Amino acid sequence: MTQQISVIIDVTHQDGYWNGVPRDTPGSGAGRTLAELEEELSAIMPLMLGCEPDEVELVYDYTGLPQEVRQDLERFRALREQRDQIEESLRKIGSRVATRLKKEKVTDEDTGRLLGGLSRQRVGQLRAG
Repeated sequence: MTQQISVIIDVTHQDGYWNGVPRDTPGSGAGRTLAELEEELSAIMPLMLGCEPDEVELVYDYTGLPQEVRQDLERFRALREQRDQIEESLRKIGSRVATRLKKEKVTDEDTGRLLGGLSRQRVGQLRAG
């Protein structure tokens, strides 16, 4: 198993370009969009480090953005991750409830009502997995 190399990239936005400078590693990149910047850095960093592309993890630190924006972005990402975890838990529990209620001969319409107003179609999706 190859060891993963993690490189922190300091990213700034100036004059319509995103600029990325790796910490403690030679090289840099720029792009009009973040996608262009990431594509460029993904291509050059393995060459600069002398390794395979799948051995490099690029971690972007948007140091050029105002602190309050960076904090809001961090909070947004954390909340989004929590939401995704909650949605997965809801899906699993809903699936289990829908399956059990079907065994109890409860209709899809009533199951949907018990689950908080879900449609019959959504109940079917939950039951299907």
